[in-house]
Amino acid sequence: MLRILVSMTLVFVAAAVGFWWTAAPAAAHERRAVGQYTFVVGFTGEPAFVEDKNGVDLRVTRTQAASP
Repeated sequence: MLRILVSMTLVFVAAAVGFWWTAAPAAAHERRAVGQYTFVVGFTGEPAFVEDKNGVDLRVTRTQAASP
């Protein structure tokens, strides 16, 4: 009986860790370099869900030019 309880606990922990590991990449912004600027675009509330209030997160920065 104890063996079954221990193995069930290990399966539950493995499933929880697996779920957490696969859910992490959902939050992401996209980065693009355009000339001397870098654009980073994403949602203010990630991950985005249908019928939830959300907005656009846009960051524009000037890319540093490499000096010779």
